[in-house]
Parts: sequence; C-alpha cells; structure tokens
Amino acid sequence: MLVQQLEHLVREVERPHVNIRILPATTGWHEGVYGPFTVCVMDRLYPPLVLLEHLGGRMVVEDKLAERYSNAFERLSEHALGATASMALITDLAKRLDAGEDPAEHQIEASG
Repeated sequence: MLVQQLEHLVREVERPHVNIRILPATTGWHEGVYGPFTVCVMDRLYPPLVLLEHLGGRMVVEDKLAERYSNAFERLSEHALGATASMALITDLAKRLDAGEDPAEHQIEASG
C-alpha cells in the first residue's frame, strides 16, 4: 500500500498546482512539528488565509496569525529539498519498498 501511495505522490506532482518538497530529518526543530497547516493564496489583492486541521475539526485564520503561518512556511521552504530532489527521494524509496527492502537498513541520500 505504501508503494502505491508514494507512486501517487509522484503522479500528483505533474499537476500544475502541486509542489511536493521534503523537509530532511536533519533540519531539527521547526514550526511544522506543531501540526499541518495550509496557506491559501487566492490573489495578490487579498491577504493569505491559513487552514488548520486538528482533532477538533478545522479552523481558518487570517490577518496577523495567518501572516505568522506564511512566514513559517517560507522558513520551512528554505530548509526543504528542491522539488526534483524530493521526487527522486520518493521514487527511490518506492523502488526499495517494492523490491522488498527495508529502507531503515539503508542510508537514503538526500541532496539539493
């Protein structure tokens, strides 16, 4: 099942509005550890909105709080692998899993 999910991610990135980038484990502490968030930018005329999903449901935030999440997203982006390197890492992991390898036994190289 995991192999199919990884292959699905590789296919999804072909869509024009999809960008998948991996944040290496070596990054250490970062704002993303508090949970997932989605920054929504509709148009440059409107400020961004942020969608927070949590155990109690969903919440949309705007103004100063949305700006904090937007800034956090920018900082996370600075540490993330590039799109090509991220897809190469996902593709390599899918191949290893499909071949029956235990990825924990191998150092998965992540660069760029």
